Amino acid sequence: MEMRKQSTGDLLSRLKTRKVLGVGEDEEGQIPRSKIGQILGNDESVGYTVPAYLREWEMLLAVVYGIFAVWGMILPDSLLYMFLPSSSDCYMCHIVIRVCAASLVFKSIISYELCNTTSKRLMKVGLMAQAIYFAIVSAVLVYFGISFLSWIGYVLILVLTASIAVCLHFQMGLSGRPKINMKNNADTVQ
Repeated sequence: MEMRKQSTGDLLSRLKTRKVLGVGEDEEGQIPRSKIGQILGNDESVGYTVPAYLREWEMLLAVVYGIFAVWGMILPDSLLYMFLPSSSDCYMCHIVIRVCAASLVFKSIISYELCNTTSKRLMKVGLMAQAIYFAIVSAVLVYFGISFLSWIGYVLILVLTASIAVCLHFQMGLSGRPKINMKNNADTVQ
């Protein structure tokens, strides 16, 4: 039986190759970005700057969705009468409000998760979905409830329109190119 001794040169060469390719962990236990991913254009590995107050905006939306969801589940009458004061008491209206409140629970969870994500693509899709949601809700309120809405309903339409603008502002802020720090070296991304 012949035992083959592995040379230290092979181990050192393999370690250097893994370090150059960005595979494995570094000394601090962090997983570095892959240089192959950078060359191939994997946008998840390229650093980018998140627009100021984007995380706070997503958290605010999560809280507002959560408040309206709980409110709609527990007190559907008050929510109905706040926006449509001339509506009559009907059982089907309560069911519809509770179903909408259940969907707001999921919107709240998604908005909260968008606060914690690092994926630029998920943030962009989430912001666009929220802008579309606000636009649809505004259109429905304007089209179907223009003669029935209370003053709070009109304020809600204005808030939804401003929310569309804010979501689109953050969407455009995420669409910019990553900033490269040329002082240290060309591979360092801020």
